[in-house]
Amino acid sequence: MKKYLKMLSLLAVIAGFSSCLKDKAIIASDPQNIIEFYTTEAISSPTTALYPVYVKSYVVGKPAKIDVVVSYSGTNTAPQDITLDVAVDPTALTKYNTKAAADGNTEYEQLPASAYTFPTAPVVIKKGERRATVTVDVLIPADFDFNKSFALPLTIKSTTFGTISGNFGSTLYAVGAKNKYDGEYKVEGTMVDNANSAITGRYPMNYYLITQTSTTNVLFDYVYAHTYGHQITSGGGPSYYGSFSPVFTFDAAGNITKVVNYYGQPASNGRSAQLDPSGVNKFTSGTPGEVGSKFQVKYFLLQPGSTVRTAFDETFTYVGSTP
Repeated sequence: MKKYLKMLSLLAVIAGFSSCLKDKAIIASDPQNIIEFYTTEAISSPTTALYPVYVKSYVVGKPAKIDVVVSYSGTNTAPQDITLDVAVDPTALTKYNTKAAADGNTEYEQLPASAYTFPTAPVVIKKGERRATVTVDVLIPADFDFNKSFALPLTIKSTTFGTISGNFGSTLYAVGAKNKYDGEYKVEGTMVDNANSAITGRYPMNYYLITQTSTTNVLFDYVYAHTYGHQITSGGGPSYYGSFSPVFTFDAAGNITKVVNYYGQPASNGRSAQLDPSGVNKFTSGTPGEVGSKFQVKYFLLQPGSTVRTAFDETFTYVGSTP
């Protein structure tokens, strides 16, 4: 019985000690006086990344802004004005890329200086507040290289109060470019499949037109296929053409001058795309990139041997920007 009571006492001591450790762990995990980058946006970088990466895309030649928020994390608001030195930091990009290369993740080049203007004034989190905003002006130049991955690396270099976060003291804004035709469109029209009359058009449907270059955009089905593709109705149900998605080439006036297949000319299954010159093939109303603007286009899906498998006659109405 005495042994049993001793065991109970020992367990009680262990339990109490464990509880104390948990209490201390909870207290220790409560952030106090931490200075860091803050955002409500989704982090786009892998969980293994050295710093968080946020993806931004902007229309070429159209002025835009990146609002970078810095934060004071503590039980209370800032007890005094906190002055921060926030700067573009190439060394942070180098460190990120070294880790990314080892992990097989995306590496970035620094965003060209011609594409942004960073403010020179210090950043101040006012007494009684928790956050302050640094506004970076962005203007993607016409010669922007769409084939490269660019990022703006930022670091909180110093603070007059608190401790700079080890995890969120640096961050990358991955900056991509869109042309003015990029966006979500409602697509209406007709299609005729000459090889299978049971395959018909699935209209109206909403698609994205995703920027490929400064003048080309590819059709992306985010509703059904969740890939680059064109929906159809087959056997009464939704489907899509495999290894086929039109890429439209626009000129400066909004005319469609060419249509090719995203998967190749031809793709591995022999399918290619071609503009039908009998179509209107241009923007017919509104300004590209503005809600309600429209373009009409006719094009073909070609089977091996340049046989016209399907003829499309469609009207695209701009709904809004892509996510």
